[in-house]
Amino acid sequence: MPSVPVQIAVPNVANALLYFDSIEVQKSVAGTPYSDAVSLTATQAKGASLTGSSTVFTHLAGTTLNLDVSSVALSHTFVGPNPMTITAVLRELRTLNLVEATNNGGHLKLTTEALGIDQRLTVLAGTANSVLGFSTNQTAFGLDPNIDLLPGVEKYTFLDRTYPFQNGWYRTRFVHSATGRVDAWQDWFLGPGTVAVDPASLIEGTIKLSTMEGRVLEGAEITVVNCFSPLVKDSYFIAGASVTKKTDSTGTAVFELVRSSLVDVIVEGTSLIRRIQVPTVGGSFDLLDASLQVDDPFGIQEPDLPAAVRHS
Repeated sequence: MPSVPVQIAVPNVANALLYFDSIEVQKSVAGTPYSDAVSLTATQAKGASLTGSSTVFTHLAGTTLNLDVSSVALSHTFVGPNPMTITAVLRELRTLNLVEATNNGGHLKLTTEALGIDQRLTVLAGTANSVLGFSTNQTAFGLDPNIDLLPGVEKYTFLDRTYPFQNGWYRTRFVHSATGRVDAWQDWFLGPGTVAVDPASLIEGTIKLSTMEGRVLEGAEITVVNCFSPLVKDSYFIAGASVTKKTDSTGTAVFELVRSSLVDVIVEGTSLIRRIQVPTVGGSFDLLDASLQVDDPFGIQEPDLPAAVRHS
């Protein structure tokens, strides 16, 4: 799934583990003064949730509530009669799939049944919005679990999957999930960049490395080289020459690539060079999948030279 990879450094992880066990992440798209900051993680995964501002539903019968739940459209027309109580509203909405309707102090609260940051709940245009206290295009995302702190691991990657996968500012703080202890927020930092092409045009390529003894190979450099095919996608010229990443504490490196593109995969420090055709379907793939290789599979280059004519 398309995402923005956010790199988080914990240089003194041993000290942090004395008091905390995880990392909480927040995001601001607007930047200074970060007034639109929202949490991306919590102690446990949560669904996307929106709460209406109204507690009186005098003219709700006959109106329609339209929702988008992670690209699935839902609609409900209230029967009534008017006026409706919050209990009557919940009774009508209990048949909706994918979302749960609950009473939040007399307000209608809608929450996706599925959990995680890739869950999105949007209120679409509808005649029930003003009665319930929602606004058109009001959107919320689910929350991923806080990032576990691990002994000896000083670099972490958080995948921000909030649509439209745009660049933003991030900040983190340490949390102890059992006691509720929290550290002060760290300074805001700018994320890695906006996703330009349609997210549906992207796919994650993964590679996992181990040593000859079967242990995780951390810090190995993997380079993916652009073969400039295609040249253009969604009106953007795909101009980057290459991307290099290091394997993490699990020996894994992940690249987001344009579907159907032609790339070379290089494991630095080895003779492994593969030219592959990135898949067009699926959400992720293995960069070392033999079925994707094009031409010379493992980079053993042989010059295409004519043989000399032999005279005897």
